[in-house]
Amino acid sequence: GLAEFRNESEKIDHGAQRLYRILMSESAYSIWLLRNDRVINRDGEPATKEEITNKWKFAVNQRLQMDKLLANGPRKGKHPALAPKLVLVTWSNTLDDEKSLPADWLKEPRVLVGSRAFQTPTRRQNSRGIE
Repeated sequence: GLAEFRNESEKIDHGAQRLYRILMSESAYSIWLLRNDRVINRDGEPATKEEITNKWKFAVNQRLQMDKLLANGPRKGKHPALAPKLVLVTWSNTLDDEKSLPADWLKEPRVLVGSRAFQTPTRRQNSRGIE
């Protein structure tokens, strides 16, 4: 991909790279949906900032819930469709009240991406991406 994320020891941060891909694809799809809604249903009237923010947060939280389901349930064999560890590292530092969650929060029913997660980065950003 175009963005490469590395941790402090210069190893690829697979969780950050996966989160970046998720956020970029969800954002692009949200933009497309909003544009279609504006043109088809709203006679050119754009959505409000609050509507856009709420729809985007909903989409990202739906993706988190899908990841949790795929990491919890076995597919045809004994293993889940998505590695639980990958889901944990992907969404780390983005969840509401994350410090109060258990280390393996995948089975917790009410885990949501927090509003502050995308306002204040918790990982340092450098010229190659986020560390």
